[in-house]
Amino acid sequence: MNLAITDCLMMFEIPFFLYNTFQEGPALGEKGCLIYGFLGGLSGCGSIMTLTSISLDRFFVIKYPLNRKYSKLRTKLCLLVTWMYAIFFSSIPLFDTEFGTYVPEGLLTSCSFDYLTDNKKIRTFIFSFFTAAWVIPMLIISFSYINIVRTVIFKTKGKKLGAFKNESFRHVKEEEKNKQEIRLAFIVFSIILLWFAAWTPYATVALLGISGQKHLITPMSSMIPAMFCKTASCLDPFIYALSHTKFKRELRILLFGSQKEKRKPIKPTRKKKSSIQTIQTVQRSFDDDKYSNDDVEVEFIKVDSVQATSVTKRTQEQMVEEFKNIESDVDDLNVSCSKWICQPTFSNRTSSIRKLARTLSQKGSIRNQQPQD
Repeated sequence: MNLAITDCLMMFEIPFFLYNTFQEGPALGEKGCLIYGFLGGLSGCGSIMTLTSISLDRFFVIKYPLNRKYSKLRTKLCLLVTWMYAIFFSSIPLFDTEFGTYVPEGLLTSCSFDYLTDNKKIRTFIFSFFTAAWVIPMLIISFSYINIVRTVIFKTKGKKLGAFKNESFRHVKEEEKNKQEIRLAFIVFSIILLWFAAWTPYATVALLGISGQKHLITPMSSMIPAMFCKTASCLDPFIYALSHTKFKRELRILLFGSQKEKRKPIKPTRKKKSSIQTIQTVQRSFDDDKYSNDDVEVEFIKVDSVQATSVTKRTQEQMVEEFKNIESDVDDLNVSCSKWICQPTFSNRTSSIRKLARTLSQKGSIRNQQPQD
């Protein structure tokens, strides 16, 4: 969400740029130039600081998956620091202080810092802004993703060596969630690479200007990097779209209607023959009087290649229809409980023919023991 806001701020510069282009110069004047430069500095610094915060958050989530006590507080703190950081550096030239102001650049259709000046304070501020918005985020992101990769490699090796066999259900659930976090981390990493690829040429031009290499900078050589750095905001949504399966499915439904996707026919699998063999039969008798009249026959069997039945996927309509049938069957029962599912009542009949035979033999023995008249 925060990254989308910074991308939208960058898009607000387009009307200013188009109007100046058609007018062949800074037609909006000094105020228009200040607004254009402020939006560019705020969106650029806000984007890289948001990506830095996300990389740090991915590091904590993947490195310490079970320690999420302060995750919400950490997120709010990162958002606050991100916007304060971006507003501070982008608003200094807005007030035309001794550290410079926003001036037209390139073909005079866009505005930025005055990196061609000879003023030492302005040069110092531009170098400080470069350090704060390029060097420091690069170091933090590198630290985060190096540790993320090390954590992933360590967990992969641990699984191969069987170190996580006795994990609890909570650990298994967290491991599944961790896979999603790793996938999201590498999506963010691709966006970070895109940002640095887009903004590094422009940062190089600014460094050449403050270092006194003005002869290497022409209006066209400064204009192309200034336009190229704005492509990062345009390409971010496409990266999310190409990497998110649910987004692609919803987009397909939006463009081509809510038609059901064609499912591939399920090929029947070749069933293996099963075999059941009797290995040994043993008769056991019990010393207890309760079972004295009966022996138990124990049979050991061997089962080979018994294949479980496959369950086909049911459609949502079939599941709803089956649920309605179950409800109707339950309504037909004369059940006096208030809940949908109640405790069943079992019959008092004997559950085994063997028990019935035992009862009859006991009655016969009692009759035989009675004295005859």
